[in-house]
Amino acid sequence: MSTEALLPAMLLAAVSLLLGWRQPRLHPAWTARLLIALSATTATTVFGTLGFVILIATAQPPPKSPAQAVLPGHGPIPLPAAVLAAIVMALMAASIVRLSWHWRCDARLVRALGRGVVADDRPFALAVPGRSGGVVVSTALLGLLSGRELGVVFQHEAAHLRHRHHLYLAISSVAVRIFPPLAYTHRALRFALERWADEDAAEAVEDRALTARTIARVALADPRPAPGGYPALADSHVVRRVQALLEETPSDNSLAGPILLSGTWVATGGAVSSALQLHHAAVLLVLL
Repeated sequence: MSTEALLPAMLLAAVSLLLGWRQPRLHPAWTARLLIALSATTATTVFGTLGFVILIATAQPPPKSPAQAVLPGHGPIPLPAAVLAAIVMALMAASIVRLSWHWRCDARLVRALGRGVVADDRPFALAVPGRSGGVVVSTALLGLLSGRELGVVFQHEAAHLRHRHHLYLAISSVAVRIFPPLAYTHRALRFALERWADEDAAEAVEDRALTARTIARVALADPRPAPGGYPALADSHVVRRVQALLEETPSDNSLAGPILLSGTWVATGGAVSSALQLHHAAVLLVLL
């Protein structure tokens, strides 16, 4: 097997981890889109490369068969490598199943709380997606904040729902189960999503200092995490978010953002196609 078959996965993993470590100077919305695009394509490429190893190792065509002509750059793959790849893929699948179970438990927990305003001594607000979802706020939070500060909370959580941030987190979480080093990129994505919602809230209430103060008050009031795995106002990266809100409003990157994201999709799309070896697999399945 040539090293070229592994190169796309290696390059995408390197770029994803690099951007997770040092995000570009873009509006958080574009940063989140770049990170999710890279995470998803990196995981797909890794998974596809493992599948390609199994396919070639278990379906080696005879030396003079027509299928052999479509594999000029790939040497024989030993069966133990395919067995190892199959074990890794099985572990990935099991991890995704466990993740799905945790999601189901979180959904039950949040549904048990109720809808709208719920009685709880923890000050929290949750953005719960779905038909029966919405913004869930605890009575402790209502007693803690002023009317204007509550406006920040509702705008923040509404931004999570409006932009479907739960889908970003779900895709990224699955990507981490496929390729665990993406956990660092996942943390960077979560920070970008919170910053995105912060900026939307600050724009809606027209007061960046008020938004920063609200996030800090909720975080300092009770360090316990909110129930469930849904985005909450002050669960992560509070200090960095407050610092960012006390700075100038970031540019919306109306030109640079779409260009960079489009270029990322083109580049990662080519890498995925290369790693999956779709034309090789299709010909093999037909000819063997």
